[in-house]
Amino acid sequence: MVSILILEDEYYTREYLKGLVAKNPLASRVIDVSSGSEAVRTAKEHLPDIALLDIELDTGEGINGIDVAKMIQDINPRMHLAFITGYAKYALDSFRVHPYDYILKPFKTERVMEVISTLAAKVLQDRDTDNATDKITIRTGDEILFLRAEEILFIERQGK
Repeated sequence: MVSILILEDEYYTREYLKGLVAKNPLASRVIDVSSGSEAVRTAKEHLPDIALLDIELDTGEGINGIDVAKMIQDINPRMHLAFITGYAKYALDSFRVHPYDYILKPFKTERVMEVISTLAAKVLQDRDTDNATDKITIRTGDEILFLRAEEILFIERQGK
């Protein structure tokens, strides 16, 4: 299960997105905020796996969703990002922070759900990879050894 942060300054859009994302079976927690500073604070506190960010914010903070993405990537570089915005003009600038996707409003429900499912699957796969033990099994006569790859300096095979 994954946690998802939504940054959207428009109340009704934020509520709709929150309800939509919460329906995804891989989403265990959905946190919604309305300002960039709240998003950064929430990212520090909860370390969400995925962030859906609006870019143009009317909060008067002087930062936009791309700035927020940079800040939260400093907090958690493994967080997956997607932008949901009404403005195509930010597309090139947004790719400086390597988002997975850039969705223009009005968005299609299916597209948002597809992005969430894909990103959630990536997060879960990353977790499985992190939890996998990196060991090599070696049979020596009647004994079996389990060695971590970083412990091995040299391997040579003799005979069979």
